[in-house]
Amino acid sequence: MKQFIQKINQEYSISATTMKPYHSVWKITTTAGQTYILKKIKTAPEYFAILAQLVQELYLQGFEQLVPILPTRHGEFYIQSDNGFFSLSKCYAGEKPSFMNPQHLKKIGQCFGRIHEFSRRIQFPKTLMNEYGIDEYQSYHLFLENLLPGLPERNKLNRVDRAVIEWSSYFLNQSRNVIQELNHYTNLTTILYQQRGFCHNDPAPGNIIMDHQHCYLIDFEFISCDVWLKELAHLVMRVLQATGWNPKEPLLDILITAYNQERPLLDIELQILPILLRFPRRFWRFCHQRYQENLIWPEKRYHSRIWEIITEESQRSLFLENWSQVFHFC
Repeated sequence: MKQFIQKINQEYSISATTMKPYHSVWKITTTAGQTYILKKIKTAPEYFAILAQLVQELYLQGFEQLVPILPTRHGEFYIQSDNGFFSLSKCYAGEKPSFMNPQHLKKIGQCFGRIHEFSRRIQFPKTLMNEYGIDEYQSYHLFLENLLPGLPERNKLNRVDRAVIEWSSYFLNQSRNVIQELNHYTNLTTILYQQRGFCHNDPAPGNIIMDHQHCYLIDFEFISCDVWLKELAHLVMRVLQATGWNPKEPLLDILITAYNQERPLLDIELQILPILLRFPRRFWRFCHQRYQENLIWPEKRYHSRIWEIITEESQRSLFLENWSQVFHFC
């Protein structure tokens, strides 16, 4: 540990004295009382450098609600140790937001609307361009179409797999209906292609820091240049999950009104938003993690996750059926 602190001091020209575990990262304190966050990089370091460079460019051009990755004395955005590659950023004082707090949602909506609109001026590297755009939902659907019918024929199925099989027709029909609805819109891909730019792609409370005036975004390993409506739909879904798909206050109106003040939404985007929410994203993600990515999770974790998805479905479907009654922004 002492040698690693010395390496950090050499690479970043700081005077770190302590390094302590802090959630899933490390908090570093200097002799001057400054604090930093050290995080292990999960992506390839060369790719991470591209992400960090983009965040720095946005920050230097005036968008200060991103917490940038600090470069070393040599201009690199990571350092290497025997345990892998690590990045360093300043530690911002604040709290994790609540997606059930109207004031928090207002700031979050403003933040995402602002960064989306602000990023129009940025030239994105090709490696960060998601060329699928809204058509990515078609690829999600095809994955389910190819996977689910053959799942019962696999060997060594357990209770998790049987739960997936039991609900496969239900969620596959949802997926088909979404694709059919999207196909009704002429030139949708072209229209939404013009409404794209910076997307964080993981708008979870743990990736947002709140203070009394603003919210700040951290953790950029999933960022890309993509259709903004997809990220807004993802954010709305996160809020609805936090409320059990039964918001007691007009939280969506607050969130989307705040977003719209920074990046005015097109009429067609407001029409498409509930369609995207009807796509069984959590079920698709679960299947992708289990059967495509083959994530090595304990079966208990897989069971807990599929049970959450199944349990929330009755309230989720009820909410989406009554979308126009609970969402008044339109």
